[in-house]
Amino acid sequence: MAEGPLVISADPDKLTDVLIILLDNAINYSPPRSEIEVEVLPQDGGAIFSVKDRGPGIPLKESEGIFERFYQLEDSRHHSSTGMGLGLFIAREIVKGHGGRIWYEAREGGGSVFCFTIP
Repeated sequence: MAEGPLVISADPDKLTDVLIILLDNAINYSPPRSEIEVEVLPQDGGAIFSVKDRGPGIPLKESEGIFERFYQLEDSRHHSSTGMGLGLFIAREIVKGHGGRIWYEAREGGGSVFCFTIP
């Protein structure tokens, strides 16, 4: 565990946008009253952010395309809310613009983990 505050150089408005996108997705696709976890840890002089939910998860065959513009999952379980398929694309572009990367992992026990780094 780090001593003192974790300091990174990032546009706070853009970083907030990424977190809102990830949290909004977690809220929209998780069961009511389920926990959503947010974690920020130091990593290689920067930070790694994680948003974890207990939603239906994303099929492995579709997990690579989720960050593409206008991409929406085919599975009807993922269409409980309307959207244009731009949120994760925008999040990826913001993170890339900061020199970081963003990715998806299946969560053990069910759900999703979206992680991104800011150097």
